[in-house]
Amino acid sequence: MKTKKPKKFKHLAGKPETPAAKAILDTLRYKAIFSYPVSFYELWHFLIHKEKVEIGAFRSQLEHLVKTNRVQCANGLYFLPKATAENVEKKKMLAKRHIETASSVTAYLKRIPWVEMVAVTGSVAASNADSASDIDLLIITESKRLWLSRLFVVLVLKALGIYWNDQKPAGTVCPNIFMSSGILNWEKKNVYIANEIALLYPLFSRNETYFRFMEENSWVKDYLANCYQFGQALTHKRTAKTTVSKLVDLLESVCMKAQKIHMQNKVTTEVIRPNLAHFNKKDSMFATLSKY
Repeated sequence: MKTKKPKKFKHLAGKPETPAAKAILDTLRYKAIFSYPVSFYELWHFLIHKEKVEIGAFRSQLEHLVKTNRVQCANGLYFLPKATAENVEKKKMLAKRHIETASSVTAYLKRIPWVEMVAVTGSVAASNADSASDIDLLIITESKRLWLSRLFVVLVLKALGIYWNDQKPAGTVCPNIFMSSGILNWEKKNVYIANEIALLYPLFSRNETYFRFMEENSWVKDYLANCYQFGQALTHKRTAKTTVSKLVDLLESVCMKAQKIHMQNKVTTEVIRPNLAHFNKKDSMFATLSKY
């Protein structure tokens, strides 16, 4: 997710009266990094707090913070004093168009037999796209079929003329995270990753993969306790499916080796494993956490 350098925010005078008030201010401080004012529902749903805050207490504290000018409200959107609250509708409309593009592309990607889930991530999923935004995709594949799937995904996107271009990334599709359905639990756990997972915009899922992914990452509620996606477990679990074929296994191994050789001179901070491929030269996580 791309971020703009935030303006300097001075600590607000006076200590928050309650944990709910502190959580509201913490959440708005986090959103300010991305110049993203939020609605009442978004603020409550993505509230950074380890325990669920009831809607009544949340509303009361938010109203008090607005009344005392610790929080600003304009056009139904909440933000910290001096935070940017411009071009919100323009960003949402652009994100909507990118989602439509991603949906059209997914109609082709879901035909790849080993692809089990496609979801939009980053600024587009957050409805916070700008003119330079590309369309980041998280793709979950059948176990032991990640690199075969990636090969076909890249071929399809290039054939459609929409594969990510580092010279002109705006509006292109960047399948920057591939995961195997055998290992769905995200390794790094922090407030940034929690928000990224909670904001996922699923476009396609088979074998309940999206729900299994969210269940495996239910630790997100340690940071976003109000987030409803993590409220209930699945009624039954499915084991990760794997196509049993020695020939396909061999092709998977060859694909992984060939792609690693192709990328060896370009790899910087990327993660490349048999069950995980994360291509992100400009990882915003550390920069965001340091600003927060």
